Amino acid sequence: MHFLISMSQRFNQTRWTAAFCPFCGRWEAVRIVNVFEVTSLYLIPISRSLKGRIYVCDICERTIEDDESIGDIKIGGWDQDDWFAKLWSKLEPDEVVPDHDPNGRERIESLLSATEIALSLSQVDVGAGLITGLIFGVFGSFPICYGLIETKQVTTKDEFKVYFLGVLLGALFGAILGAIGQYLLWRPRVALRKIRTACRNYAVQSVTLAEVAENHRGIVRRAALRVSQELP
Repeated sequence: MHFLISMSQRFNQTRWTAAFCPFCGRWEAVRIVNVFEVTSLYLIPISRSLKGRIYVCDICERTIEDDESIGDIKIGGWDQDDWFAKLWSKLEPDEVVPDHDPNGRERIESLLSATEIALSLSQVDVGAGLITGLIFGVFGSFPICYGLIETKQVTTKDEFKVYFLGVLLGALFGAILGAIGQYLLWRPRVALRKIRTACRNYAVQSVTLAEVAENHRGIVRRAALRVSQELP
């Protein structure tokens, strides 16, 4: 008997803090995220263990180093609508708020370049598309095999062999097409989500976003220009 066991990671934000993001070139709100390792049996989670903690810039979503001298607050203690100054006042009430221009070009450039990295093939999880395509490929192969047998399009009389090869090929092609389909559909959606969320949360101006978008190409450029048209 064979068992299909897989390992994956899950992320869960627990608190807010602030830190200097070297990619955005300024102090930013930072998500404190717990990283869990999940063990699954036939895609059903059976165990979860805490592996560590990471600090993620809320603008570019890159992992950065935490400034241990800065405190943190619970996840419900601050919202992006409250602006960075209010977060800082809760973390360091006696310190001057660092410069935090929401429309700094370096900051927006960091967001768009991070989006390009997120769209790379190495960052894409096509597991769902692969499994969906495999299932459709397997079930879709049965009527095809049946039709070939009934119309005598195959020379062998061994029906089991026909169904076995049909299911095998159907699963293979279905998985490939499912993975490709998810990859192609997933990239534009991720680009829009990342850019739209950051720009709306931090009041980025449409003009600045459109100007920086001209330095990029393809999906990221189109997504940034679309979001710029949605912004005030």
